[in-house]
Amino acid sequence: MAPQLAKSGASGTNIGVRSYAGMSAGVMWAGPSGQIKETKSGSGQEVYVTGDSDWHIFRLTTIGSSSSTRHISIYMDEDPTPVLDIASPPHSPDQPEGFQFGAGSTSGTQDIYFDWITAADAGVFAPGEENDGSDTDIGTSLIPAVTLPDCRMWVEPTAAGQTITVGIGEMGDPIEYLVANIGQNPFDWSVTAQTPGGGAVPRITSINPPSGSGLASGASVTVTVTIDASSLPAGEHDANLTFTPICSGGSPIERQIKLIVDDCEWEVTADPGTIGSLPEPGCEPDTYQITIENTGWTPGFQSIEYHIEEQDCDGGDRDIPWLSADKMDNVGDPIPLGGQDIVTATVDYSKLETGWNCAVLHIENTCDPDDEKDVEFVVPFVFWYDGEVLPTAADSAGPGMTFVDRDVMGTVLTELVDDPDAEDGKAFKMTDNALDALLSYRTDPQMNIGAVPGATVVGRVKVTE
Repeated sequence: MAPQLAKSGASGTNIGVRSYAGMSAGVMWAGPSGQIKETKSGSGQEVYVTGDSDWHIFRLTTIGSSSSTRHISIYMDEDPTPVLDIASPPHSPDQPEGFQFGAGSTSGTQDIYFDWITAADAGVFAPGEENDGSDTDIGTSLIPAVTLPDCRMWVEPTAAGQTITVGIGEMGDPIEYLVANIGQNPFDWSVTAQTPGGGAVPRITSINPPSGSGLASGASVTVTVTIDASSLPAGEHDANLTFTPICSGGSPIERQIKLIVDDCEWEVTADPGTIGSLPEPGCEPDTYQITIENTGWTPGFQSIEYHIEEQDCDGGDRDIPWLSADKMDNVGDPIPLGGQDIVTATVDYSKLETGWNCAVLHIENTCDPDDEKDVEFVVPFVFWYDGEVLPTAADSAGPGMTFVDRDVMGTVLTELVDDPDAEDGKAFKMTDNALDALLSYRTDPQMNIGAVPGATVVGRVKVTE
């Protein structure tokens, strides 16, 4: 019975009875906080117990209808004393109902696992009463009887493969596996290692322990695999592990180790890399230092050459008029192990484009073309709305800049009009003809005004009766 995963809010229903109008009776368990809440509409009583992240059994019984007093009891871990016992008043007309389980959708998040869910509509049964031999029982338990297989092994991590990255000459950290018996009978077991082609794996120096005997049902053991990658060349080196339960009906479990020996390591740092305030008119361009450092593993590590491209923040290559770098590559002058190179980026405020100004210096190296690094520059919004198009039109305030409706209330009429007194003969008109009418527009993308030392908005406006 593999658990199923769902997301829940801070409140919601895990199991319950639901009508088309809403919850009729439900229970929500909040796990670590220890909250148990009855989630019926109009009730919502709760109690707190010691919280944890373990499995628990919750039982909910209900009798009555939505239009009458409904008696609800909630039990935890089959304790015959309910944690909540509620007489809920009528709250809605009767409707068809059904059993429900799942997750809530209110504030907060948590992971919820469901192992099993059972239900019966033949009566109100406290723990054990559904199968107690009375005249009203249903003759079977609502707690599933689980029959374990005779022989079954469990190995964690459960992922089929583990990836380890080391540098040239490094050993590599050991890997631990948990081997457990989730069957009925004890079994002996073993672990072997081989290459994908079936040969020996010299880089795995030990498996401790490599085997065991008499692993009891429910018991587990930790197996540590030690790796020595110090003599391996750069590249990918694979090994397969086979965990075998020695018992009738047992199936071996495969795990792969992908060992990557990396001979290229570098770091890129920018100071600060992001501009967050509008300079005063006429100020000089700002410069920012980008440090590219060769942080390779060993003295034999190769040197690094790099190449820089200008991109917009959507990843497209293009010339950015307000951003430049004093060098776009270091071809012919590689960075040695432990060395660094400084690239100076310049932002020219006089060349800012109307709209959203965001650009990236995209840096690639020659020793590992897949390891790319970006330095992002975000300079102030500069928008210019001229009243010739509606505010919500695409690019109405410049490339990439527009407005979205906010604070809409009632009806405010809007239109584009000719006005000889407007600078360009065009104007955007808003007619507010009701006391409760409200409409405003906000720039999109949003501005983080609170993070800058100030902001200025200028507009040419007229108001008539």
